[in-house]
Amino acid sequence: MVEPSPRVSLFKAKIRDLFRNEALYCRVLKIPKHDHVYTCGEKDSAIYFIDRGQIKLTFLSPEFKECIVAIRTDDDIFGEACLYGQTTRNETAIAMQTTTVRKVSSQRFMMLLKRESLLEELIQYLAAQVVHQQEVISSLLTANSEQRLAMNLLQLGRRLGTSDSGNMCIEQKLSQEELAKMVGTTRTRVGVFLKRFRARGFIGLDGKNRITIEENKLSDFISHFTMAAGGGNGQVQAMDVAPNM
Repeated sequence: MVEPSPRVSLFKAKIRDLFRNEALYCRVLKIPKHDHVYTCGEKDSAIYFIDRGQIKLTFLSPEFKECIVAIRTDDDIFGEACLYGQTTRNETAIAMQTTTVRKVSSQRFMMLLKRESLLEELIQYLAAQVVHQQEVISSLLTANSEQRLAMNLLQLGRRLGTSDSGNMCIEQKLSQEELAKMVGTTRTRVGVFLKRFRARGFIGLDGKNRITIEENKLSDFISHFTMAAGGGNGQVQAMDVAPNM
């Protein structure tokens, strides 16, 4: 699984400073929880930077089922498809909590990056996003729903969580419905898997339903079935897992 890169973290810090220093060219938007920044099919050629909060990017399946393909958080950019000329949104961007974003035209964004010699770092940032999306696609093909949930929880812990002695606490409350939309299964199955993970010591839940992740234990579990998937027969042979949904 792709882990946070120091280079990407440095780029995000530079972009944060750039957006705040160029306030004249940016529109600041406060998006209430559950409101849309933009919707699939909407014409929009802007880049968005998250000052504070979380945005989920969702697609609709042909059966009109919502699928969460990414979660972006503080200092992330989104809407980057417009950088190669796509002006119609393929996804919907929804605030998971009250979120403050800065909006700038794609033309102005590229001009600022050229001026600050940040184009190479932008490429590295976007490449990291591509790698993550490749992992999502690969997990859909090679892992069952319990395994995909484990992988998503570890990624969420690394992106959204605060670390303390090997534990990662995700302050943002994630509903079982949202996790199900990320994994591609039902809310009921996610509930079963979460109970199983708690019993194994992979995660914990506090009184506010915040998830605490034991990074080493969950990483070991993921490594087990990832290595099995790369074996001679190409089949995932995970421990004690339910059938794929």
